[in-house]
Amino acid sequence: MGFCLWFAYGIALGQCPLILTNGLRAILTGFILFMTLAKPLLSSTVFRQLNHRGTTALAQLIR
Repeated sequence: MGFCLWFAYGIALGQCPLILTNGLRAILTGFILFMTLAKPLLSSTVFRQLNHRGTTALAQLIR
């Protein structure tokens, strides 16, 4: 939230460094927050798919 406020302040002042740095930080912070909150939902689905693909690939290599 703070990065978004500084981003808006940078737009109001027309200061490119404030806009770029705080815009990038807001995007990265949002991504980290999303991945942290979505991890329990994504991990079970992704790991099941990876495990299935991994065992299938291993079985094909053994044949």
